[in-house]
Amino acid sequence: MNRSGGVDPLEPLAALGVEGVTEVQPVSGGLDTLIWRVVTLDGVYALRLFRPDQRDQCSNEVRAMRTVGTLGMPVPEVTAHGMWGDRPALLMEWCDGRPVLDEALAHPELSEPLGVSMGRMQARMHALSVPREFWEDHRSWLNLAGPDETELRDRLRESGLHDGHPLHLDFHPRNVLCVGREATVVLDWANVTVGDPRADVARTLSIFRLLSWPEINPVRTKLARAWMDGYRQEPEAGWPVAGSLQDMELFEIWAGVVFIRDMEQHIGKPDFWMERADFDRVREYVASLKRRAGLR
Repeated sequence: MNRSGGVDPLEPLAALGVEGVTEVQPVSGGLDTLIWRVVTLDGVYALRLFRPDQRDQCSNEVRAMRTVGTLGMPVPEVTAHGMWGDRPALLMEWCDGRPVLDEALAHPELSEPLGVSMGRMQARMHALSVPREFWEDHRSWLNLAGPDETELRDRLRESGLHDGHPLHLDFHPRNVLCVGREATVVLDWANVTVGDPRADVARTLSIFRLLSWPEINPVRTKLARAWMDGYRQEPEAGWPVAGSLQDMELFEIWAGVVFIRDMEQHIGKPDFWMERADFDRVREYVASLKRRAGLR
């Protein structure tokens, strides 16, 4: 498969004013964007090219990385961003390390310390408070469940929400880099918003539980358990506690509904392995959670 999508990466690089390119190599990325590793005379970078309809997503990612970066989270530094024709392009520093998933698959004995480190990093993120001027609506994440989930949104509001904390909403072992057994950098901030950390935890849990990466199955259970253990650990010196994970049932329902809306659109894409029957099972799982919570 052509991971460059038929695009000559030198063209968006030129549009961003990047000079002295000596090497460009496509790398595995997300389902929605193209990514290259770019070597120049000045350094090594990651080029990310979005679809034309993802202009707001690119802008959100730039703002998010700059905001959480100033608050102390380890994120790639944004070097340049702009447009190549009608497509947004983003150039970031290339971060050393390997995705947690890849390291755990290569070294299953590291699954536990990697999961713990990944959980601690997410808790560290959730301990941050985002200034109101960066995101005025601290509950926009509720709408990701779709227009048909009015009762669920109302129940969540009534439950008492903890607003104002960064929600990555795609925090999983392919989006966290590590060096050795330590998580080091969080990637892919395109979905970030602000709200109750329990929504982000439920989202990560749904990815571990429902997105059945074929190659992760042997290590998934150990990695997921260690991630949760790490999240619940006492924070590092100088970092406040991230918050309670009590009353998670409604958040897990929300995450299951969002999972279906988010992932089902990828059925049939070359890099996507889940089939419609897989989503039938996810729907039944979410329906069972709703019945238990007394939701229609």
